[in-house]
Amino acid sequence: MSYPAFQGLLNILNGIIGLKRILLLSWSYRESSKLVGYLLMEILTSFNLLRAYKKHNFKAVLIYQGYMPLTCLMTKLLRKKLLLFIGGSYFKAGFYDSLNHISKLKAYFRRIQEFICHNLSDKIIVLSKSMVKWIGLQPYLDKVSIAPDYPNNLIGKFYVMKPYKSREMCIGYVGALRKCKGPHLLIEAIPYILKEIKNITFLIVGDGPLRETLKRMIKEYNIEKNVKMIGRVSHSDLTYYYNQMRLLVVPSFTEGLPAVILEAMACGVPVLATPVGGIADIIYDGENGFLLKSNHPQEIAKRVVELMKNHNALLEKVSERSALFIKEKFNEKSVAEAWKRIFKQLFFPNNK
Repeated sequence: MSYPAFQGLLNILNGIIGLKRILLLSWSYRESSKLVGYLLMEILTSFNLLRAYKKHNFKAVLIYQGYMPLTCLMTKLLRKKLLLFIGGSYFKAGFYDSLNHISKLKAYFRRIQEFICHNLSDKIIVLSKSMVKWIGLQPYLDKVSIAPDYPNNLIGKFYVMKPYKSREMCIGYVGALRKCKGPHLLIEAIPYILKEIKNITFLIVGDGPLRETLKRMIKEYNIEKNVKMIGRVSHSDLTYYYNQMRLLVVPSFTEGLPAVILEAMACGVPVLATPVGGIADIIYDGENGFLLKSNHPQEIAKRVVELMKNHNALLEKVSERSALFIKEKFNEKSVAEAWKRIFKQLFFPNNK
């Protein structure tokens, strides 16, 4: 799999239980985006799980970043332990991505998937404490454990390459160009920002269904000179782009614990984000980052202008603190310890 956070978690699990004891049953997210493709993916994964049961003596199934009711049911029929790793609210992501009433109805179908999987699981693993309430896991507190995944080689790959003081006045967005991530709200905020600060540029890194919409907005607002849409870049190139930024804006409607925030902080980029999902568990306003009161364009503009015009000294301190925070809290050792506790609770519940 190429998903960096999964690869990082796989490295952690390899260190705990050994790679030979991990059986990977993967699927394509793109193929599962439509109903027919999703059902085929579920059937295929359940079939592969049944085949694996006949060949391998595995004890548990970990479903990573997905809700798969048929696979969950098959796991329980095979009398194996089921671990469900949840990176964010599946329902809210679908709801805020909705473009019409039909897609909103589909989002509510996700509620059914969540309900089935939550009830069948033996362990539900989330990234941080705030995500328990955000996802709606209060009825399952006896099953919930907290453990981050680990963006592959986070500390080694993402680092301060360019001193903060020498960076140009550049505001960044990194991530999928989807409604639930709010990139259109940042674009709407840019004309307000340019009224106050003329010599400022914006880097939009990523791709997605809103790409053409954002291009039209940029043209309509006549801000082409100030906005660069970089598109999708390789994960290895992200460090360069982070090191061009004086501020990363994350105006999401819903999140888990975004890898882009951890990566940016490791590169010494102060982050301005909405306090959704688990974000408020890692960003302490004014200490190692900044939190928005809302993702309304005028609120985004107000905070960006305030920080860029009046708080250079604070931004430099936050840059230092954010990089240090990642080194202390998101190193491989601390993440591995959290996962070790989960396996001990699952397989040796009476051992303290």
